Order: sequence, then C-alpha cells, then structure tokens
Amino acid sequence: MFGKSSLGKAMYVSRILVWLMVGLGLVGTPAITNAALPSLESWTHVSSDGQYVLVMISPLSAAEEVEFSDADADVKMIRATYMQSGLYRNDGSTSPIWTIPFKDVTHEVYLGPQGKYLMLAHDGGSNWSGHLGHLVTFYSDGRELASYTDEKLFSLVELGLPQVARSEYDNLAFDPQGMTFTIFGSQGVRIVFDVTSGQVIRHVSPVPMYVAAAILLFTSLVVIGWFWLRCQRVATAST
Repeated sequence: MFGKSSLGKAMYVSRILVWLMVGLGLVGTPAITNAALPSLESWTHVSSDGQYVLVMISPLSAAEEVEFSDADADVKMIRATYMQSGLYRNDGSTSPIWTIPFKDVTHEVYLGPQGKYLMLAHDGGSNWSGHLGHLVTFYSDGRELASYTDEKLFSLVELGLPQVARSEYDNLAFDPQGMTFTIFGSQGVRIVFDVTSGQVIRHVSPVPMYVAAAILLFTSLVVIGWFWLRCQRVATAST
C-alpha cells in the first residue's frame, strides 16, 4: 500500500503532467523548446498603494503544496491566512472583497483604485504553457470583462508582419487617472483599452502606412514600366 506521502507525490506529478500536455497542445510544436511548466504555487501581490493584496490559492491541496513547494514558509503563511483566491484588504482581513479563479504567478498584475478593477497581463515573449499569445484580461470586482490574445486583437496582416503582433520588447502601462491600459508594441503599434469596460478605444498600427507605401511602390513600378515600353516602341518605330 502507498503511504500518504507517495500518494500525494503521485497526484502532484499527475496534475503537472496534465497541465503540461494541455499547455503543449495549445502552444504547438514550434514553442515546445521554449515552453515551461506552469506554476501551481500560491502567491500574493500587494497593490501599489499598499491597501489591497491579491491572493492566489493553489489548486493543489495545502498538504501537497507545502510538501513540494520551494518556498515553504511563504506558502504556509498564505495557506494559513487565506482560504480563497481573490482580493483582500491589506490589514489582516481574511474575508475577500471579491473572489477569482486561480491564476499562476507568471501574470503581470495591475490593480485599479479602490480595488475594483484588475488587469492580468503577459509582457512580450511569454512562452509559459497555456499563456503563449495571451495579452491581457480585464476584471471588475472579480468578474471577467474581456480577454485578449494576439489572434483576437491583431489583424491577419499585422500578424504577418515581423515583430508587430508581439515582441519581447512589449511594454505595458496602466494609467489609474485616465483608467486606461496601454500595450506598446514594436514598429509603432500602440493599443489602448478602457479599464472600466475592457474594450479597445485606440489601436495605432503601421499597417495603413505599409499598405500605402506598397500601393505607391506598385503604382510607380507600373508607370515606370509603361513609360519604358513606350520609349522602346518609339525607338523601334523611328528605326
């Protein structure tokens, strides 16, 4: 018979394997070499004003997580203090203001004023299993407003351009005064969201400029070609 430790270890390994297979299925073959195991550890994030703390409780049992975590003291403190994933007042309160399903620690966290709005984002080049292509997800009081991936947010033309859709130099910015969230991409791409609705309010892209330049180049080549052929015909006729 297996003891509790062996059984817990088997359950932990099986869950990791399932998460990994799902992640690799979503990411696809080209990204396998860069894929990484998803983190199942509990974690916290304190808001910039220090008033709130976002808590994520692992889907693993407390015993499993404490046994296999690399940060035993931190995990024990989180699991001993909080029971649910969600937002709490950073004053020792153990009653959540609102709850949210577990999200792993690879997310960039942005909390709005009064703890109402939450943005979970990934900066460029994130190859964590299950997150490749994810840009940002918006929440209001723990309720998901909108979520965006490369394929959902960018046009096929933009996705076909090198380093336009995503790059490792992307920059994320939250403006709590204007309540906007901005993704700065390469080649002049800038996407601005309304935090209160999660909707895109501005999408600046180099694609129209590229299309106009391509049309101008094509037109110029046609005119030059036509003029050259006309000159050739005139020269032939004169001889």
